[in-house]
Amino acid sequence: MSVALPRRHRSRRPAGFTLLELLLALTLLGMLLLVFGRVLISSYRASQLGSELFERDLLRKVATDVVRYDVRLAGYLGSGSPVTMAAGLPTLAVERGRVGDSDEIQVRYLEDRYLEPPRLREITFSVAKDSRNVYNLYRREGSGRRQPAVAGVSGLTVVGVLTPSGAVLDPLEESLLHRRVTALVIELTFSWGEAVSFVVPLEMPQVPVISRVTP
Repeated sequence: MSVALPRRHRSRRPAGFTLLELLLALTLLGMLLLVFGRVLISSYRASQLGSELFERDLLRKVATDVVRYDVRLAGYLGSGSPVTMAAGLPTLAVERGRVGDSDEIQVRYLEDRYLEPPRLREITFSVAKDSRNVYNLYRREGSGRRQPAVAGVSGLTVVGVLTPSGAVLDPLEESLLHRRVTALVIELTFSWGEAVSFVVPLEMPQVPVISRVTP
């Protein structure tokens, strides 16, 4: 006679995750989020830096081009134009600022490329702060109101002039008085501390003279 033994049931594991597994999963997730966040921050900073460098490059180009266009035409009277410069008016004038201050550049020339009929222009460049205490390169035409041309320019200095013989002289040298020049060496300083020097050859090298140089 056989006796039926009771069956032993295996204990089944409850469905779901254990506390240890949840902790491990959360730890891994946190590490992944941390790494991903750092990558995003690095990418954002790199993008901001690239944008800032691009903006600075653009400001440098615009500022130098604006000054170069008008200054190089100092004394230009066109080809066969009946317009003449008024007697006694300098075609190129540089007024030196005090130590640490910016210079002022004034040029006179005939604009016959973009104006019809041609017209004599008097352009003055200077640097000053605006109402928001931000430095600007200003451009004034004639006796009109000065207009901001490029923001972020904190200094404008004529660091040298070139004579027809090729000599580079300081604008304050007495030997330069009443001598003709062929080019200006101009330095622009920007609000982020960078200084850029560039040479501006004059369209009419025999006409312009440095007429107003004050210490």
